[in-house]
Amino acid sequence: MGEPLVSIVTPTKNREKFLSHAYAGICAQTLREWEWLVDDDSASPSEFMKGLSDGRVKYHHDTTPRTLGAKRNDLIARARGEIIAQFDDDDYYAPKYLSTMVGALRERGADFVKLSGWFLLGAIDGSFGYWNTEVRTGLRFRCDGREAKPVMLSEEDGTAFSSENGFGFSYVFKRELWEKTKFRDVNFAEDGHFQREAIEGRSMMYVVDQGGICLHILHGKNTACCFPQYLLPPFMVRVLFPGAGNYLNAMMGDRGK
Repeated sequence: MGEPLVSIVTPTKNREKFLSHAYAGICAQTLREWEWLVDDDSASPSEFMKGLSDGRVKYHHDTTPRTLGAKRNDLIARARGEIIAQFDDDDYYAPKYLSTMVGALRERGADFVKLSGWFLLGAIDGSFGYWNTEVRTGLRFRCDGREAKPVMLSEEDGTAFSSENGFGFSYVFKRELWEKTKFRDVNFAEDGHFQREAIEGRSMMYVVDQGGICLHILHGKNTACCFPQYLLPPFMVRVLFPGAGNYLNAMMGDRGK
């Protein structure tokens, strides 16, 4: 059985400096059957995206402000693939990310797959951590990209920040789920609502990243904080993500601006 076409969708705004690195990361994926759809409501279109001559890339620019949920719906409506992968423009996806996630979706007969454990990096303070969202209570570090503060999570806190809620940067799912359940027209928690509503009565599974297939980057303007159990030595970022050099240089230089 050949590889299915995977539609990678990326809503973006005012992230021109990251789009070339996002494209390079997508081109480096070991899964080769993909298309990349980008929806941009910046004041001006991306010069980089306009200059691409790659037929696999579909770039849409419209200055009309729209919510993240609306842009996700518009992207998937234009997608051709039977599998949808959400790539955020401010996260790094290692070459084996798509093959790992899509492989898990197909091999286990699931309809929806996402990361439940992942690595994260603070672009301003340089903190590097790991968060297993399936462990809900105990000592954590509240990370927003600017600083990492120790906190204790209660059961209620842990449920709010569990693997069942949000963090759509690592969603991979069958398009047919979206056909019956659209994203809400909101800017916050649209991913969590979609997950809970789309998987009702369907098969969902989680993948724990133990080798470095995705790096979630916190730059001070993310819509949600992270609460990793572990802070790791910063030098390990380059060890676990050896291909992320150019992207991290661009991101760290941004300093949350």
